This record gives sequence, C-alpha cells and structure tokens, in this order.
Amino acid sequence: MMKKQKGITLIALVVTIVVLIILATISINAVLGENGLIRKAEQAKEVQANSTIADEEALNTLVDEYNSATAEPVVYQDATLPTRPKLAQGMTRIKYDSTTNQWKRVTDVGEAWYDYASDKKEWANVVLGDATFKEDGTLDETKPYSQLVWIPRFAY
Repeated sequence: MMKKQKGITLIALVVTIVVLIILATISINAVLGENGLIRKAEQAKEVQANSTIADEEALNTLVDEYNSATAEPVVYQDATLPTRPKLAQGMTRIKYDSTTNQWKRVTDVGEAWYDYASDKKEWANVVLGDATFKEDGTLDETKPYSQLVWIPRFAY
C-alpha cells in the first residue's frame, strides 16, 4: 500500500505565488503610483506650506497696519461731524459714573450725555424699556436689561 503523502502540489504553489505577485503590484501602485499615497502626501505638504506662507504674509500686513495706525482719531475724511444719536420710544439715556462705578439715568436734557469731540470719547448709551432703575437713579444691574451704544465712526 502506498502511504498518503502530505504536502502541496506544484500547481498550488504557482497559483499562490501569482496571487501574491498580483497583490504586491496593486499595493505598490497604491503607494507609489501617480495618485498614490506618497504623491497625495507630497501635495498635502505643498498646500500646507503655501498656506503657512500666506498666513505669515497676512499677519505681517496686519502688524504693519496696526503699527502705522495713529493713536488719535482724525476728523472724518468727508469733513462731517459724528451723527447725533436719535432716541426712539422706550429708550432711556444712561451715563457711566466712574466715581461710583454705576450706570445712572440721564434725566436732564441739558446734561452731558456723551462727548464725541473731546479726548474722553464718551459714547452715547441707552437702555431699553426692560431696564429697572433704583430710587437713586442708578441702573439695577441685578435684573435683566438691554443696553445699546452709539459708537461714532472716525477715520483712522
């Protein structure tokens, strides 16, 4: 009787080698090919480098503009004066009192409510109808309120 010999046939070995060659070819093409991983990584590196250069240029431009800006506002380029704030119904004038660190209601129409002309740059502030004031005329900041401010445009 013949003993059964165990092992692989030559055909099975050749088929296995061919499959491995095909897989290796596909893998190498995916990594090194024209649209492979390495080429895509190189393109990403170029994009990132270009973006970094553009960011640095924009930042340098911004720093140059900041350094060249004047500290003092100048008159409007069209020589007009700042627009006077216009109150609508439900708006109450308020002014910050730096001695008490509180917002106070401005009841006297003649009282200086804002000052655009001086170096103080006191902007006009109002609260809407939902604001609550204490008996001394100060704004009750513990309760919800809405505040608006007019900021004059200057040509810097």
